[in-house]
Amino acid sequence: MRPLIALALPALLAACAGSPNSLARGNPAELRAATLEQLCFAYSFNRAEAVRGELERREALSALDWQHVPAGRVAIGMTEPGVMCALGTPTTINRTATRGGAWKQWVYPRGGRTIYVYTEDGKVTSWQD
Repeated sequence: MRPLIALALPALLAACAGSPNSLARGNPAELRAATLEQLCFAYSFNRAEAVRGELERREALSALDWQHVPAGRVAIGMTEPGVMCALGTPTTINRTATRGGAWKQWVYPRGGRTIYVYTEDGKVTSWQD
């Protein structure tokens, strides 16, 4: 019984409202109801035109973001939503606060390497892989 559940669960989750596959089908009501994080995760997952259209309708990403997001790249000056649309949701977000300001480190394990994206005030200041 457990193997059957383990096989069926991913298929059930993929069909759930708000899942990347569900959003990619382009139901306008579902796209409008999705959060920015859901849309960015869906776009990073499958680059669906319907999801891109909703992101554009919301003006959620900058022109700089759109130069790099479709290729799954990060660049200095991109917005945090742009990074999410390019790479997906980070596995970890580390925060640093000092007298000089606050920074975030977004961590993306990718196979045998890890991508680190550093942001300040919602914009990428540096990254490494």
